[in-house]
Amino acid sequence: MYNHTAEGGVGGPTLSYKGIDNKAYYRNDGHGNYVDVTGCGNTFAASNPHSVRQIIDSLRWWIEVVGVDGFRFDLATALYTSSSAFNSSLMSAIEADSVLRNFKMIAEPWDMTRYALGDFPHPWREWNDAYRDSVRQFWLGDLVRGFGEGVSDIANSISGSSSIFYYRGPTSSINFIAAHDGFTVHDLVTYNEKNNASNMENNADGNTSNRSWNVGIEGETNDPTVNELRHRLKKSLLATLMLSSGVPMLNMGDEVSRTQNGANNAYSLPITFVDESAETFGGGWALPWDLDRSATDMLLTVQTLAKIRQTYLADVASEFFTGIVDQGTTRKDIAWFSLGGREMTDDHWADEEKRSITVFVEADPSRGLLLLMNSSLQETVFTLPDTQWGQSFRCIFDAAQEVESYEPVIQTPSAKVVVPAHTTQVWLVSRTR
Repeated sequence: MYNHTAEGGVGGPTLSYKGIDNKAYYRNDGHGNYVDVTGCGNTFAASNPHSVRQIIDSLRWWIEVVGVDGFRFDLATALYTSSSAFNSSLMSAIEADSVLRNFKMIAEPWDMTRYALGDFPHPWREWNDAYRDSVRQFWLGDLVRGFGEGVSDIANSISGSSSIFYYRGPTSSINFIAAHDGFTVHDLVTYNEKNNASNMENNADGNTSNRSWNVGIEGETNDPTVNELRHRLKKSLLATLMLSSGVPMLNMGDEVSRTQNGANNAYSLPITFVDESAETFGGGWALPWDLDRSATDMLLTVQTLAKIRQTYLADVASEFFTGIVDQGTTRKDIAWFSLGGREMTDDHWADEEKRSITVFVEADPSRGLLLLMNSSLQETVFTLPDTQWGQSFRCIFDAAQEVESYEPVIQTPSAKVVVPAHTTQVWLVSRTR
């Protein structure tokens, strides 16, 4: 982390650069006051020549000595002082460095005062919080507030966020649903309200807008119906993430349903291990190494989705889809369908109450993937596309079914299939010509 140090504000302790050259190493307003855009009491003067040299040396050490393959820059806009990242001496130095320019550079494109999603130059990649919000809203948030805004946002996110990264390509987007800040995926479907009491800030810290849904009961429950729906939602959320165009980022522990017991600002870790429940979110900071049946199914879900992505999407997700009919195959590389199995019209896109979406992605001339996504409260009948798109449809993933025991279902073109509430299904579309 290069945007601030632990000194805090001007009156805080002297721990590092404050004792070397306070004015040179921290951004200040010329009156002895720190410019704080990090929310941590100070902002490192990362664009000053000596700071640039130190950060470059640090990055190269992590690569050449430790062996990391890239970096994620926390509050990346705090690392430059102008209104544009293109004028950042640090970022220019990174791009000019013969070693660093060949490694992954990922920006968290905001700080406490600025928001710059989509503004970073190639080859930088960016945390896409717009993706996070659209996926949460489609699967969870709309159900809490009782109304939706249609499916345009989720469609844009699934297809690579071209509205944001139109001049750089979908691999500039780091797609995520959960990160170290905020709810875990499990807590997204378990809590409507944050629970940060352990941080001893009167629960005032952490974001109050989480686009989460507790499925009717706040917190953990023994209700089997609620737990089954929560499990289904988690699998649908991860299916959306793993099969979207862009670069999927999975928060460690979400693959086994790690919980923080409703905490969405999990910076407070235990000082000792005498009592794991003391000031540690009820022990929720730890991974559940002894997996129960539900956690095992989540792990198998992620493994299955990763394999599907690698097999069918690896060669097509690095460029934006065009939606143009290929003269050779007479098909589009991506297409969106209504519940009736026909391509969506302007009326479908304008329907704010639409709670389902079907997307076809061409993998190669002989096969494609079809995602049926039902975010409504009721099971919904979907009609598969006709023979123009494929001669055989095989369901290879169903969020409502346990992965280990699931037996794929085969259907014909234009068949009607029932998709349970809160469920994503993934169909392999095959052709003989």
